[in-house]
Amino acid sequence: LYNDTVDMDDLDALGGHIDSYVGLNSVEASKKVGEYCVENSKPGKVAVIEGMSGVVASTERVEGFQSALTDDFEVAASQPADWDKNEAYNVMQNILTANPDISIVWAVSSTMGMGAIQAIEDMNLSDQIDVYDFDCEADDVKAIKDGKLCATLRYPTKEWAALAFDTALSLAKGETVEDNVYTEVQVITPDNVDTLEE
Repeated sequence: LYNDTVDMDDLDALGGHIDSYVGLNSVEASKKVGEYCVENSKPGKVAVIEGMSGVVASTERVEGFQSALTDDFEVAASQPADWDKNEAYNVMQNILTANPDISIVWAVSSTMGMGAIQAIEDMNLSDQIDVYDFDCEADDVKAIKDGKLCATLRYPTKEWAALAFDTALSLAKGETVEDNVYTEVQVITPDNVDTLEE
């Protein structure tokens, strides 16, 4: 299995199995962003922009970030936006209308992070809210440099592909492989964003 995870109970029920998973540990990766949030944002109410309901990657990213939060941080709202920028914009506006004292947003993808940032800007709440997201796309890098995004999560997709190929080749040869082959991740912040290669 490459990149995304699946519900193992559902897979077992269908008679399937996984020889090896190659990618990142989404729970631990998201936890790193959550830890950075706790260290750098003032405690307050948190809004979570989820991916698609029932998708393992979304669930794990939500779980990881929230596991790092201390009792001083309250998750006041958590809603799916289906990995879509426009939907995230709408969800963010609805959350802020119902919870105007939100001070932190965790969006589990870059596209939804950008939608949330746009909604926050349009409601003139940029100075009140710290935004964090996952993926480190070009828009994230620009948003960090512009002071609109506090941090994002970067993972090496080229390394993934190479590891996936090597793992599949080993399996084809009948060799033993690890159940999980995890790649390193990095929290990108204002302190290290300029070190990224173009």
